Amino acid sequence: MRLRSDVAWRLIDDEIVVFDPVSSQYLTIAGAGVVIWQALTEGADLDGVVSRLVETFEVTEDTAREDARGFLDSLRSSGLLAA
Repeated sequence: MRLRSDVAWRLIDDEIVVFDPVSSQYLTIAGAGVVIWQALTEGADLDGVVSRLVETFEVTEDTAREDARGFLDSLRSSGLLAA
């Protein structure tokens, strides 16, 4: 699971701003999405993303996994994940 290599992004303050050159759309990511995005850019798999969420937000593993899956589903439906 990884992000498309042609997607441009920058961390600005506490948010990530993403530009998708295929759709010419911008996306702003905040909160747990920032942690998930950064973990993905570092090559984390789902378990790595979940661990990062648990450490950062002190939530249960089940909550972190549910949040991660929801965010990843959103990235997938937006076409931002590599095939």
